[in-house]
Amino acid sequence: MKKNSKQKGKNPVDPHLRDAAEKSFARSPGLSPEMKGKNPEELLHELQVHQIELEMQNEELRRIQLALEESRDKYLDLYDFAPVGYFTFTPEALVKEVNLTGAMLLGVPRQKLINARFRRMVETKDQERWDQYFQSVLNQSEGQSCDLAIKRADGYTFQAQLDSVRQEAEVGIPLIRTVMSDISDSKRMQEALRESEQRFRELSMTDDLTQLFNQRHFYQQLQQEIERTNRYKRQLAMLLLDLDDFKQFNDTYGHLEGDKVLIKVANIIRECIRRTDSAFRFGGEEFVVIMPETSAKRALILAERIRNEIQKTPFNPDSKAGFQVTCSIGLSQYQSLEDSQAFIKRVDLNMYQAKARGKNQCFFS
Repeated sequence: MKKNSKQKGKNPVDPHLRDAAEKSFARSPGLSPEMKGKNPEELLHELQVHQIELEMQNEELRRIQLALEESRDKYLDLYDFAPVGYFTFTPEALVKEVNLTGAMLLGVPRQKLINARFRRMVETKDQERWDQYFQSVLNQSEGQSCDLAIKRADGYTFQAQLDSVRQEAEVGIPLIRTVMSDISDSKRMQEALRESEQRFRELSMTDDLTQLFNQRHFYQQLQQEIERTNRYKRQLAMLLLDLDDFKQFNDTYGHLEGDKVLIKVANIIRECIRRTDSAFRFGGEEFVVIMPETSAKRALILAERIRNEIQKTPFNPDSKAGFQVTCSIGLSQYQSLEDSQAFIKRVDLNMYQAKARGKNQCFFS
């Protein structure tokens, strides 16, 4: 009984393994030369030492196996719970593998994604871009990136960045490895930044009161138009408008009412000019209009239209006072190779000629 008890305590021997060992021993040439001539005690000693060596090797193998399993588990955790989605695609753009994060990003259980066509999860407007991107990755060895709108199973759409590379499989069929990141927040921040920059640019070149372009932008725009006119031999005209006796209006009604007049005048100018023209508040009660590709005749017609509209518009906050707002306009055409300061000076002098001739009129020379 004790013998049987000891036998039960030992590790059971696989009968198939024992049978294979017996057959291998039967085919062996017998003892090696160094083992021949040894007595039974020496042979037993060698066998016991060899057995201990095998047990030590087995223990080391078990330790390595456990380490490999732990490493594999850590890798699977890193793979499944990474902050990005990992996808493997077949050459037909079918999902072959996906981690848990990728499945969560799409809002679809992982098992349902396997062999699914990824194109169906791309927003309709981006599906053609996805097709072109996937084919490009499939045909080239270097990695490529693409931004797409992805539609989740619950209908929510998010912006995703895909980074993909082709990988040759052992059987010769290429696979596409893709990392997918949700960049919706980043896209929103970029858009907000662009809007902020655009707003800053607009503020930097816009007059706060009238919302026309300001004097700083006027000088930049005029220089660009002069360079374009000289390059292409086109016509260019400019007018300078100054409100008549505006100081008297401010003294009578105050600067708040004066500001309302400036706003109205700016709106009249904006409504009278063409889309190709640019209007500016030059300073105080002075306004400038740059008119590209405009002859002297057409510039004068536009100037008279603005003057007439200002003259007939009621600005007076007190109808009993009978104060009428008028303007004097000087205008001129650009002369070839003339610098901007000389052009401005000529237009300014023409405006003062209109003042000197009785105000409420246009003067061209």
